[in-house]
Amino acid sequence: MLSATSELAIRTLVFLAMSGKEVPIPAPRIARALKCSPSYLAKTTATLSRAGILRSVRGTRGGVVLSQRPDEITLLAVVEACQGALVDKRRGEFEAFPASFPSIRRAIRELEAGTTAILSRWTLSRLLATEGEAAASFDRRRRSADGPNK
Repeated sequence: MLSATSELAIRTLVFLAMSGKEVPIPAPRIARALKCSPSYLAKTTATLSRAGILRSVRGTRGGVVLSQRPDEITLLAVVEACQGALVDKRRGEFEAFPASFPSIRRAIRELEAGTTAILSRWTLSRLLATEGEAAASFDRRRRSADGPNK
């Protein structure tokens, strides 16, 4: 259900939030920590910047930084930035189903409502708070990606 871009976006945001820094982190450092393609990460962070979730800073000390507090960033906002609106605005096509299939319409409405509710409920800060040891392990990976001089 989530695209690879949405998953990378979430991992990137978790990485940035866990850094505890309010200074830009260069994309190559993030790509090393997340073990992903730098070009794919650049496209993903550009998408998040256009959505107002990240702020991109140019220059020798450039990189990306969260543009909102972690408790303000919902998974719904991230997924919709990467994949578009979850609830199809072309409702007319869907409503054209024969009246003999009301259960199909009801099932799809419930799926949309449930997915939207769950993604709205999960914020970046909630993800971080529930991770425990996994977060500590991720932090160790982040520090090793920064290298000994960072």
